[in-house]
Amino acid sequence: ALYKDLPAAHAFNQLVAEAVALAAGPRTSRAPRVVEVGAGTGATTAAVLPLLPDGTEYRFTDVSPLFLARARERLGGGPLEFALFDAESDPAAQGLPIGQADVVVAANVLHATADLRRTLANLRELGFQLALSGLGAHFASLELVREAAPDFLILDPVLVGNVTDGITPVETIQLLVRFAARHGAQLVAPGVRDAEQAHILRRAGVELMSGELFG
Repeated sequence: ALYKDLPAAHAFNQLVAEAVALAAGPRTSRAPRVVEVGAGTGATTAAVLPLLPDGTEYRFTDVSPLFLARARERLGGGPLEFALFDAESDPAAQGLPIGQADVVVAANVLHATADLRRTLANLRELGFQLALSGLGAHFASLELVREAAPDFLILDPVLVGNVTDGITPVETIQLLVRFAARHGAQLVAPGVRDAEQAHILRRAGVELMSGELFG
């Protein structure tokens, strides 16, 4: 409870929510399917749900029956389904549908697993697309990009926020666009506030954005 009330945690959950909404998006044939792994107290869930299209199927999972029970009390109803799930074990053996999720949310949980590669392999079976956040100003572990082979790299919001002031050179963004492409990932710019900011980012080669400008 203390963690979810921290300003930094709130800001992080909002960025995650924007990224999930962008990735899920509206679909013409059916509603989006989202699975959250290690959902815990549901702080990230509460931020994500209001931004998702109507009819979204959202499966809230955790390894703890206690967290599931508390989440049912706090968030029960609407599009939510609740299920026990251990990300370090075979998802099919635990009754989760394989390859059907459009987005898998795993906020502040994967680092706690004993074998990250095995966990990522399990989640990819669900339809998992991996997004690593913080690329740029505060991203310390470029080795993790090579290890995890993410589908999306999310720019550090401080870096994005400073492009209109000239503090972040366009050349820096272009370098990160090329870095993402070299590792087979799409670059995402979160927290875009206005048209000028979006124009600079597009000129630098960023195609995926989220934030206040886009509602």
